[in-house]
Amino acid sequence: MEIAWAAGLFDGEGSVLIHRSAKGYIAELKVDMVGGGEETIARLTRALGGHARWYSRRDGSRVHRWRAHGVACAPIVEALLPHSTTKEAELRLLARFLASHRPGAYTDAERAACASLKDELEALRCSTKRKGSSSRPKS
Repeated sequence: MEIAWAAGLFDGEGSVLIHRSAKGYIAELKVDMVGGGEETIARLTRALGGHARWYSRRDGSRVHRWRAHGVACAPIVEALLPHSTTKEAELRLLARFLASHRPGAYTDAERAACASLKDELEALRCSTKRKGSSSRPKS
């Protein structure tokens, strides 16, 4: 039951990311909630693992963040996928990345494959945002 709840929250509020860093490419899942999200983020952490923290923005608002990164994302993606709707395609792409990714030195072909998956994820995220905004009624 908690996993289904977590998947619903993640579908609405979560982000699926692949970052490029000095050490290569890394997977990340995160949920940010402004204001009163402390209990929700704590519940999400209990359900999925990962890490919870908070930080203050310049405007003084408090942001509660849940995050998982690197290989720790693999079991979380596996748990979320059967329950996900809006983030299913992004989670499947991240699962492909995690299955083919290995930490450490990259060959040129591995670097190109990671870059391609990162670009594919960014394009998917952009198309999902456009679909979501175009389906809203105009006022």
